[in-house]
Amino acid sequence: MKRRTFCAASLAAVAAASFPYRRAAAAASGADVAARGLDGGQLTLKSAEIEDLRAALRGELITAGQPAYESARRIWNPAFDRKPAVIVQCVGAADVRRAVNFAAAHGLLTAVRGGGHSVSGQSACDGGLVIDLSPMRGVQVDPIAKAFACLISCILEYRPVNAPGIAEHNRAKRRFFPGILLPRSRRTG
Repeated sequence: MKRRTFCAASLAAVAAASFPYRRAAAAASGADVAARGLDGGQLTLKSAEIEDLRAALRGELITAGQPAYESARRIWNPAFDRKPAVIVQCVGAADVRRAVNFAAAHGLLTAVRGGGHSVSGQSACDGGLVIDLSPMRGVQVDPIAKAFACLISCILEYRPVNAPGIAEHNRAKRRFFPGILLPRSRRTG
């Protein structure tokens, strides 16, 4: 047997053997999470199920007790101080699909947060699952089609355009918006 083949086979065997152990270790640790169901009743999420979801995501899965939990659960309106059981910070459509399927399979109370700016506090929930779309931020530009698309959590702002010709063109066409919508940076502005 060649050394390279032996090393590859050994590494594959160790990796395959560690997956069941990791799931068993997570289940044995007793770190189950108390959650709230759609009917308002209490549910228990097994730590192995949470670890399986965490492993399947490209984004982050945050639970209470983790360092990022306090900042991840906060929303724009401080009047609503809600504490979700699980926060999934999605970075793509596959993460959103997995989070929705997880919530549906367990009957979890669910809230969806885009930018966290819901005046009535609908972007958070107590004891449920928050699907956080704020990492899905950006703009895709197609210069050939002269079009752009903003991703889900892109915050827009209106800025006047002072470029020569644009304001005059808008006045000539009887358009009353001499400005454009631009993605706003995370900085104040």
